[in-house]
Amino acid sequence: MTTPALTHEHQEAIKQQEALCNEIARAEEEKCHLLYHVKPYLESRYLVAVGNNRLELLRIQTTVFRLKLKLEKIQAAINRDDDVNEDLIDELIELEMQEHLKQLKKEAEILNAASMFINLEKLTEEEIKEIKLLYYKLAKQLHPDIYPGDINRAALWLKLSEAYSLNDLEAMRALAAVAELSLKSEDLITGVEQLKKKNEQLAAYFSKLIQKLQEIKVMFPFTISEYIEDQGWVNNENNETLNAISACMDEKATLEKMIQQLLNNEQ
Repeated sequence: MTTPALTHEHQEAIKQQEALCNEIARAEEEKCHLLYHVKPYLESRYLVAVGNNRLELLRIQTTVFRLKLKLEKIQAAINRDDDVNEDLIDELIELEMQEHLKQLKKEAEILNAASMFINLEKLTEEEIKEIKLLYYKLAKQLHPDIYPGDINRAALWLKLSEAYSLNDLEAMRALAAVAELSLKSEDLITGVEQLKKKNEQLAAYFSKLIQKLQEIKVMFPFTISEYIEDQGWVNNENNETLNAISACMDEKATLEKMIQQLLNNEQ
């Protein structure tokens, strides 16, 4: 039995769907590349370049905040005509400082992680190219907007996203092998009207994906991508932070002097 020839309209709908799937796969690969590889690299380069001074500024700001709390509590005790118990005040302040100390610890850990990331062994150009090609190929086979409701593909899609985020080439090769063996190569939809409807959905998703890419590219740290290798720009960033550190040190000295004067007056 001869299969009826497809109409021109049907053929065009199929071509449009193939083109949309290709564009979605390319855009998804670009988005994931930006978020999983370019973003952490830029953040790490920035932190390694200016992070030590930023961390020192945060340490001093934390100290200044502690001193302000102490000054307020001492002054409050004096205003109430209470005895100033410095040890008790220090204990209360430490309780209030817990969130700030956690943030300081977190920032120190982030800086350490950035240093480690920069020093990680990098993939070769050939390996990077293979990862990008594998992601593009698998995105067309697994993307949930291309195959909605397909549980097996959705599970593999999640594994693909994780493997790509980790630059795990071996895992991606394995996923490609699994997809080759377990997934049927089938037409997504055969009816022309269904094809048109599906194409409208894919086009809408692709439009949102492009908009998301545009939003990502104007966010930090992508906004510093053209500056981070410029030592002059890095020096300016560090000089601004050093100036802020100097101002905080002056404020710290002033607060310490004020606290000591209050304590001396109470003796």
